[in-house]
Amino acid sequence: MIPSAIDASIDVRWHGRGGQGVVLLSQIAGTAAFLGGRHVQVFPEFGVERRGAPVRAFLRLSNHPIRIRCAIVRPHVIVVLDPMLLAQAETCAGAGPETILVFNSRGGRWVVPPGLRAAFRVDATAIARRHGLGTPTTPIVNTAMAGAFARAAGYVSMEDVARAIARIIPAKPAENTLAAQEAFEETAECR
Repeated sequence: MIPSAIDASIDVRWHGRGGQGVVLLSQIAGTAAFLGGRHVQVFPEFGVERRGAPVRAFLRLSNHPIRIRCAIVRPHVIVVLDPMLLAQAETCAGAGPETILVFNSRGGRWVVPPGLRAAFRVDATAIARRHGLGTPTTPIVNTAMAGAFARAAGYVSMEDVARAIARIIPAKPAENTLAAQEAFEETAECR
């Protein structure tokens, strides 16, 4: 929410399942931040079982060189690609009153979980299906969630997200960019 004046690093933690594009999403957001003039650090965390298993990735961004090299334990932003992961205590572990939650969900009534600054929701699954990203049973929601992250957190611009997608995504770049733009427009704050 303070896109131009980042004095300390901003820490983002991504949660999803193998096959949803969590690692690529962190790379898209990191590239968008880099294209916007920020220093970035991106790294994944996953076990040997990847398809369908919980996966995390981390992004640290700053206006200054980043010298810290460790996993993110107190995130400023938590992005969740699979809403089922919201039920796991570790997903929001380390969150505090400055933390923003951005999550993929079909709808329903959501309120900001206690102790968080804000929560934002988007139906990235429906967006990915509309644009033919992944399969009907396993949509790939990463680019839609990149647009949602840009809208909710404000640390990267939608223009830089589109530029990052064009650089990183080899298949269906136009569809992926449209999915990100649509998610950017449809992301709504939970009240």
